[in-house]
This record gives sequence, structure tokens and C-alpha cells, in this order.
Amino acid sequence: MTASPGTLPLRGRTALVTGVSRRRGIGFAVARTFARLGASVFIHHYGPHDEDQPWGADDLSGVVNALRAELTEGARLGQMSADLRDPGRIRPLIDAASELTGSLDILVCNHARSGGDGSILDMTPEALDAFWQTNTRSTLLLTRAFALLKADAPTAPARPGERIRGDRERRFTAPTGRVFWMTSGQGHGPMRGEVAYATSKAALAGVTATVAAELLELGIVLNTVNPGPVDTGYLRNAHQVRTEPGGLGQPV
Repeated sequence: MTASPGTLPLRGRTALVTGVSRRRGIGFAVARTFARLGASVFIHHYGPHDEDQPWGADDLSGVVNALRAELTEGARLGQMSADLRDPGRIRPLIDAASELTGSLDILVCNHARSGGDGSILDMTPEALDAFWQTNTRSTLLLTRAFALLKADAPTAPARPGERIRGDRERRFTAPTGRVFWMTSGQGHGPMRGEVAYATSKAALAGVTATVAAELLELGIVLNTVNPGPVDTGYLRNAHQVRTEPGGLGQPV
């Protein structure tokens, strides 16, 4: 344990962090911080992505053991491997995380596909679909599943401009849940050779205001975070640092 009971603001909370498979990754750092702050933590990973990359995979047992050592008294740790390109894995992941303690309070969508991208001249339908499915579609579907877990489902599909709960205003004194998305530097300058990745992250950044407004009506707060340049293990040279948080459910 690394904190005293008086400094555990997340005691009694449960967080799901996706893309936690490398100890140098952003997802691992987030999960470790949550654990140190008293939360129970459920981690998602997908080892095959890192195994195909030049920087290689980490030992998952080492990842799990390192996080378990950070848990405070009474907190729990759970884990699941899932290829989030498959929409059929979304709900089981949310359910498993919720079943760890009986509730789920925080969702951090850190997973992402990285590597194997290209310039606009390299783009194919298959490449664009792979990044979209992993980085964008799965994040939206995870957020949907989390929202459905935390609130009653709408009775009918919303029409353009319509609020989720119609004219019924929801009043709350504190958030019922928090969601965090990870974006990148696509809005600050060129990301040459990463067209598919930048496209998938730009979609999340662009739809943040819309989804955040809808979730807020359910008492859920959404924030999209650009972590900035982070050397998570595959620094190409002394002048270039990759910034993305992970691949196929993997932190880089």
C-alpha cells in the first residue's frame, strides 16, 4: 500500500482501464494511480498487438503483479483480454468490470491501434477500417455500454437535436460516472505517415462535445485527454516521440 486512508479519494470506487499491457504504457500509469488512490481496478489488455510490434510485448503477469502491489486495503484487481475490434467483446468487458465489486464508476478508454499506418497514398479500405474499429468504434460502444449500465435506456432512438431524456430534466448533485477518452496531436499539426490513426482520433475529438452533452443528462461526465508527447517505449530517435496511448487494447 502506498497511501494512508486519509488520502484515498477513490476508496470504494471501481475503474475500468483499457489498454493496460505494458509497464511503460499510459494505461498502466493510469491504472497504478487509481490503485494508489484507493480504487478497485479492472484492466483490459490485448497482447497480440504488442507482439507484432518492433518494441515487443511485456510480461502480462508482471503487469498484473505490479498493479496488485499498488492496491490499498480492501481494493480488488481484475483483468480480461479482448480484441475490441469485435463488438461482441464490448458488453462482456463492461459486465466483467462491473462484477468485480458490483459497480463500475470510471471508464478510461486508453486502448488504440498503432503501427502499420501510412500516408494518404497508402490508404486502403482495410487499413482505415482497422483503425476505425479499434480506436473509434470500440470507444463509442464502450461508452454506450457504460452509460446503459449507469442509467435507464431511452425508450426510442433519438432524432437530430433531441435530448436523450426529452424534456425531463435530470438533476444530480454529483456525477454518477466518469468517462475518459484519449486523443492525440492531430489537431495541432501534421501527423505524417499516420493518416488512419489521426483520422480515428480526430473523430473522437470532434464528437466529444456531442457525446459529453448527452452523457451529462445521465449524470455522466466525459473528458477527452491529449496526453501529449510520451515516450512509452518506442522512441524512434532523439527528436521524435510517439504520442498515442496504445494499440488494439494496448498502451504503447
